[in-house]
Parts: sequence; C-alpha cells; structure tokens
Amino acid sequence: MEIAKKFGSKVYIREPHGYPELDMPFALSVASHEWVLRLDDDERLNQKLKNDLRSLIESANETVSAFNVTRVNLSHNKVPLYGPFYPDPQIRIFKKHKVSYKGLVHEVPKISGKIISLPSNYFIIHLSKDKGFWPKKMSTYAFLEALQYYEHKTRSKLRKMLWHLALISAPLICLYHISLSMYKEKKPLNVPTLVSTLKIALYEALVHTLMRIRSKKEKERAKLIEKKGLIYPSGLARACATPVTKLILL
Repeated sequence: MEIAKKFGSKVYIREPHGYPELDMPFALSVASHEWVLRLDDDERLNQKLKNDLRSLIESANETVSAFNVTRVNLSHNKVPLYGPFYPDPQIRIFKKHKVSYKGLVHEVPKISGKIISLPSNYFIIHLSKDKGFWPKKMSTYAFLEALQYYEHKTRSKLRKMLWHLALISAPLICLYHISLSMYKEKKPLNVPTLVSTLKIALYEALVHTLMRIRSKKEKERAKLIEKKGLIYPSGLARACATPVTKLILL
C-alpha cells in the first residue's frame, strides 16, 4: 500500500471479505479511466505485455470492450503448470462501463461488446507457493461457491455425472482432467501439474457435495444470489450470523 501511495495511486481501505470479487464493483466505480487492468497481488504482467499494453488499448477500435489474456500458473513460483492449467484465459483488461460483476467467488466477468484474445506471447504470470492453499483456503472457497451458485454448467455430460457422484468421484474427476489434457488436447504434463490437478478435482468434488446437501431454503437463496448478485455494505444489518454468509441480496 505504501508503494502504491508513493507512485501517486488512489488507495481505498475496505473491510476484507476473504475473496476479491466482492470489491470489484466498488473498484470499478472509483477507477479514474475507462480502461481497467485487473491484477491480483500474486500476478505479474510479462515484459512484452507490460511494454505494449498502452499501444494495444490505443489501437483497439470502439467495438472492442475487453482483451482475453493467457495466464501462466507457476507452482512454487518456478515450475509452470500444464494440462488443465494452460492456457488459462482470463478477461483482465476491459472497459469499466462494459463489464459487470455480481460479487460471486471465482466469477467470470460479463462483457458487453467485442472481446479480443491476445496472442500467447502476451501473458500474465501467476505466482503460487501453494502454502496453506489446501485445505483451509480451498474449503472456505468451496463453501462460498456452494452458497452462491445454484448450479454449474458444463458441455460435458461425463463431467456433469461425475459432479453428481461427488465426493466419491474425486479420483475420477482428476482422471477426467488428465485424460482430456493428454489425449484430446495433447497438452504436456509434469509432477506439479498432476498434484495441482488432484487438488482441483478434490475442490470440485467438495463444492458439488456441499451443493447436494443444501436445504431447500439454501438452494433458493443460491438461485437468487446467482441471478442478482451480492453486495456487502458496511454499517447495514447482516443477512446471516456467520462471517462467510454476511451477504445482502441486491
């Protein structure tokens, strides 16, 4: 924060919620310019994207609302993850009046207008030491995801069936991702990729297990949240007692 202030950035301090998407609508409302670059604190632009970002934006015509950028995920800040983790397309450069966020965990922003996918030599580096990522952080995220989404969509009937069989289907979900990467998409694999794929499979299985055991009231609430989104205004009465569910419906 002190470094940001030193470079003349506008700095806002807000109550932390445990994940960043809830702050995105506020961040967009106070952004100074129309074009926005969103980066998490463990992400970096590669040198080429850093050098060319301004010219890419200036050369875009009026119909362009966003850029899709490849994200390179690194295990322990060194080894690249392949398979289901590459390429990892992310919409992180966009016009603030052409994007909408509902505040949902792991949310993909909705863009109004044309999206251009940048070549793979432009990318975002995602640093990760994996320390403490599982089970504490991921179990919290799984709980939030099950709370906020009514259902997840997929084109794969096999994957949908595996979700339905969660939690016992976690090894099969892992095998599904590996098989899809190796045989269908011809992507390379390494040991860190296999470990991370197993973690993602366990996460998917946990999310869908939690979704299956929800009460009728929780399902209806999730349906509303997924449709309408969330806000978290300080000073207002909270909707529920537990910290992770102190969410107010729009």
